[in-house]
Amino acid sequence: MGLDRTKLQELATGALLHDIGKILPGSRSSDEHHSCIGFNFLRKNKEISTLFSHIALAHHEHHINGSGLPLSMKEKDIHSLARITAVANYYNNLVNGGGEYDELKRVNIF
Repeated sequence: MGLDRTKLQELATGALLHDIGKILPGSRSSDEHHSCIGFNFLRKNKEISTLFSHIALAHHEHHINGSGLPLSMKEKDIHSLARITAVANYYNNLVNGGGEYDELKRVNIF
C-alpha cells in the first residue's frame, strides 16, 4: 500500500477510534448513527486530528458506489485510511459476527 510510518500510525489511531460513537453517553452500540456521533465528538476535541474524525465518519462508506452510510459518499470522497478501516471493520464483522453480519456464520480462518 505504500504507507509510511506516519500514515500507519494515523491508520492505527483512526481505526481504534472508528467506533467511539457506540460507547458515548446517549448512544447505543446498535445505533446506526454512531458514525456521526463519533465524528461530532472527535471534532469537538481540538487536540485530536481531523483525520480521525473523518475515519469515524466514513468507516461505513465501504460501498464506494455511493450506497454506504451515513453520507452515501463515493470513492473519490472517502479518505484512503477510512477505506482501509472500512475493509478491516467489514472483515472483523464477517469473522466475529456483528452489525448487519450477525446472521452470518462465524468464519474459522485457521
